[in-house]
Amino acid sequence: MSIEIPYQRWLDGIKRPIIDVELKLPNNKLHRTIALVDSGADSCVFDIEIFEVLGVNINEYPTRRSIAAGGNRFRSVEIPVTIKFNNAEIEARANCCSFKDEDGNFIGMNLLGRNDLFKHFKITFDEKKKLMIFE
Repeated sequence: MSIEIPYQRWLDGIKRPIIDVELKLPNNKLHRTIALVDSGADSCVFDIEIFEVLGVNINEYPTRRSIAAGGNRFRSVEIPVTIKFNNAEIEARANCCSFKDEDGNFIGMNLLGRNDLFKHFKITFDEKKKLMIFE
């Protein structure tokens, strides 16, 4: 089975390897969002507000110290999710954290990383065609 997904334009107008996903949360609620397919990320990272707004009690899940690209450390909550996209479905342990800075400005993006996504697929990034191929 091969899935081809074109890159999407991000807020800055640049096409990036972004896909539409549907998250199934621990309380069985569904949420549609977008996420960057990131070969440099170890794990999936999602905005914790998604979980809080949809009624997930984040205090029931373990916290961990994580390290972002560039070495910045942050606290995250590890929450199990099901990620669905283009007729594919995977189970993941999402690291959830705030994507807002001290002034409330949005500064992050949902990420799909290697430990959860890449172990299920061979993923090719075709930069010339601005296309991802999942096999």
